[in-house]
Amino acid sequence: MTTPTFYGERLREAREARDFSIVQVAEHLGVTKQAVSLFEKAKCRPSYESFQKLVEFLRVPSHFFSQPPLSQDTAPTFYRSMSSTTKRMRTVAEHKMKWLRQIVAYYSRVLEFPNVSLPECHFPADPKKISNESIEAAADGLRRFWGMGDGVISNVVRLLESKGIVVSRFHLDTEKIDAFSRIEAGRPFVVLAADKGNLFRSRSDAAHELGHIILHRNVESVSLNDTVTFREMELQAFRFAGAFLMPAKSFSNEYFTSNLDSFKNVKLKWKASIASMVKRAAALEMITESQSTTLWIDRTRRGWSREEPFDREHAPESPYLLAQALDMIATGKLLLSEQILAEIALDKTDIESITGAVGFFDPPLIDEQDDLPILKFTKAG
Repeated sequence: MTTPTFYGERLREAREARDFSIVQVAEHLGVTKQAVSLFEKAKCRPSYESFQKLVEFLRVPSHFFSQPPLSQDTAPTFYRSMSSTTKRMRTVAEHKMKWLRQIVAYYSRVLEFPNVSLPECHFPADPKKISNESIEAAADGLRRFWGMGDGVISNVVRLLESKGIVVSRFHLDTEKIDAFSRIEAGRPFVVLAADKGNLFRSRSDAAHELGHIILHRNVESVSLNDTVTFREMELQAFRFAGAFLMPAKSFSNEYFTSNLDSFKNVKLKWKASIASMVKRAAALEMITESQSTTLWIDRTRRGWSREEPFDREHAPESPYLLAQALDMIATGKLLLSEQILAEIALDKTDIESITGAVGFFDPPLIDEQDDLPILKFTKAG
């Protein structure tokens, strides 16, 4: 009998995606950490008993380990708050991003995703050469490129999806990552943390990642290791998000004072946090530096730095494209659920979480009170 292929890299991938150390896996298997290291380097294979324990402990299907690891190009991955995000957290996120790309690649076999619609990137590889004026022009130019006006964007996530940008929202189990993004094979991917349930902040996160996609496509990954450069890129993405969500032409018509209530009154209109509107108003010189300082002090005094008015009353925007794709595959009987699970080689809870199609592989049971058809014997003769 042929022995199934075992890719050691996949073991490391699953372990790191679940945020387990080699020692934790070794203790669960009852082997040494050196043995687990050899498994991951494909220098030896786990026994049948150890293999079954791995499947159970790492919550992956057995054929997960027989699938070759997904290749990845050298494009940078942009994280919010990278300065406070540990390498371990980023590693977990990277593997979840791989699984997202794997799912999209699988869907693409039978479905056609929207074409990526982005203007050409003329920004320099050195972020320090990008000016605020060029950022404002880029945000305004993108709206023109997408045929938009200068009004409030009703749904940022749906807008990105319609332009060929894959958006996913899933739990990252950390408060240190709000969102992250990268471009693979020409298609942008944006992941928003489901751990954050704030509509206003989430819209800003999505626009922030769009800023990286537009401004920093030519930046090399090594630049992210430089603290000063990374900080500059973050400020630029923030500036882009503000300009894209609150265009100067229309947002400048608002009237603000050094009273926070003047911002509170238009928060729902612009679907933007008060903090982001204060920053935008200051950037457009709609308020003075002194007024800005007064507003930030008052915001802290009111406790709005932790939670602003209306934050709990509005759920964040949900991605639609991935869940719709799974539904279309099932409705059109293009692929059976069992076939999807077998060929994607991921646990069903991971697929549901990443695509937003929670409960898809576990349809509701028929209620015992429902009327069921009754079989009858035909009469003889």
